[in-house]
Formats: sequence, C-alpha cells, structure tokens
Amino acid sequence: MAIARNDSNEAVRGPRLHVSGCRGMTLVEIMGALVIFGILIALGLPAFRSYFATHEVDGAANNLSVNLRLARQKAATEHNNYKFSYNSGTQSYTILDDDNGNNLADAGEMVHGPVSIPAELTVTNGPLTPFPGDSLVFYPNGTASANGTVVISNAKGFWRLVAVVRSTGAVAVR
Repeated sequence: MAIARNDSNEAVRGPRLHVSGCRGMTLVEIMGALVIFGILIALGLPAFRSYFATHEVDGAANNLSVNLRLARQKAATEHNNYKFSYNSGTQSYTILDDDNGNNLADAGEMVHGPVSIPAELTVTNGPLTPFPGDSLVFYPNGTASANGTVVISNAKGFWRLVAVVRSTGAVAVR
C-alpha cells in the first residue's frame, strides 16, 4: 500500500473522520427499534390478508371473463362456434373450438383447458339470471346461447359477478 508524501517527504494521512459526540447504537436502542418494527408488521398483517383474499377473487373473475371474451372473439373471427363448459366437480372449465357446430369435441377440434379455479373459491350460478346449464356457446355473429351470471366468492364474503348478455355476447365483471 502506497503512502502519499508531501514536499518534505513526510507521510501524509487522509482526512480524519473524528467527530466529537458521535457514538454507535446501544443494544437497548436496537431492541426498541425491532419491537416497534414488529408492532407495525402485526398491525399491517390483517390488511394484507384482506387484500390478498380480495385479489384472489378479482383475479379468478377477471381470468374467467378474459377467456369468455376470447371465445366470443374467436367465434367471430373464425366463423364457427366456441363452446364454454363448466365442470363443478373439478371446479374447472374448458373452451371448445367447435368447427362443425355439433357442440361435441370431435377429432381435430381444439379444446382449450381445463382451466382450474382455485379451490379456496366457490363458483355458483347467479341469483337473478342463472345460466340454464353448465355450458355456453358463442356464435360467429358474436352472440351467446344464453344470458347468465356466475358468482365467484371466497369464505370471507368477497365476491365478483361475471355476466354474459345473450343478444351481444358481451361479458362484464361486477
């Protein structure tokens, strides 16, 4: 390590960082800060759990609506039916690219899914306009086979409603 020298060949040291009155933190101060930090975490945890529960319901409802809108759009652009089918036993759904319009998965027809809905969530038919069955067909003109609503909820009482309008095929999350 080289030491800097001045004109008279004396060793020159860098600036000293000596400030009178400075001291480190004591153990008691560190423990106090940790206690305050722990209290703040404990107070914020319920709000975080509530946010996570709401976010999970919103995410499932938005995912379902996006897939329904995609099926409607593909039915219109490909000029064939797209069938959405819900399986309450496995709490999942599939989307069938029904090229021949017979509402059955034939050889060569693509089936997208199954897409699972998280087990913590409940999917029920809407109370005011329930779907007549467990499937919905989107036609090439953009319309749907039925009106209906589905409620996605969790055990904490958070819910979202996914609605389909028959005459336009529009899908909305409420």
